[in-house]
Amino acid sequence: MTVPSSAKSAKNKLWTYTVTRARKTNVVKSEALISPFGKQISCTYTHGPTHESLSFQGTDDRNYEWRSSSHLSTVNGSRYDVLRHALFLVTSNNGPEIIVADHTHWDGFLTMVSCPDEALYIRSQGVDATMIVATLQVLKDWEMESCREERRKDPVGVEMTAADARMRDLGRVAYWRESDFNSYTGAEVGQSLGSSVG
Repeated sequence: MTVPSSAKSAKNKLWTYTVTRARKTNVVKSEALISPFGKQISCTYTHGPTHESLSFQGTDDRNYEWRSSSHLSTVNGSRYDVLRHALFLVTSNNGPEIIVADHTHWDGFLTMVSCPDEALYIRSQGVDATMIVATLQVLKDWEMESCREERRKDPVGVEMTAADARMRDLGRVAYWRESDFNSYTGAEVGQSLGSSVG
């Protein structure tokens, strides 16, 4: 990935993310994503009925929104690792929305010795790539929080989905357990994945 020239001057500095929660209710009181240059971005995560989203105003003062391909769930056979995400530049006056970037957990390449990787395709060169990565990570963190909440409510349903997913290669990678690899060497781990994809 090419880092924009403006980000090169901030070398060795990172994006930081803070969340403040109420002690008794655990409700989020405030959250902020801060760029290496000190610009604060307010993010709004929505666990919606049809998809997940993270809205924010970017470092360039334009409005963006990450959206998932479907509703996030880890019960009834639904898996978090099959969601795709797209980052939209949200325009005013009901104009066309522009896809700035897209993300998938699996890039489609699976062999006996390597697992597929996450893939992020940045389509717009003029958008801060570090902002895209930082906000995607915030979205994924909130999605994992939603998964944990679902596990608290329905641990049996989540475990049934995980057991079903683990019967396939990609599911074993996403829902791995330490015991899966205790008796294997590095080379044997790749061979143990087998051949059923999904």
